[in-house]
Amino acid sequence: MRSKTGDSDRFRIRPYQPDDLDDLCRICLQTADNGQDATSLFRDPKLPGYVYVAPYVTLEPSLAFVAEDRSGRVWLLWSEFDHAARLRLSR
Repeated sequence: MRSKTGDSDRFRIRPYQPDDLDDLCRICLQTADNGQDATSLFRDPKLPGYVYVAPYVTLEPSLAFVAEDRSGRVWLLWSEFDHAARLRLSR
């Protein structure tokens, strides 16, 4: 990903690893209120991540990727092969 300063190695795209789930849950919480921080809205801060990310990375880990910045901080990316199957399993 190229930054405005022309730095092309700002992020490294890599496969999802199970240790990434906490970071992905954090990202979901911080954007769960229409793109804004929803920390004050949830008793369980991992709930948005368990609903919106965990099914994807658990059911199709081979399609899940994260962007990692130079400091090791993880940013969210993922893909899904069969959305209908995930919906059936989440009911």
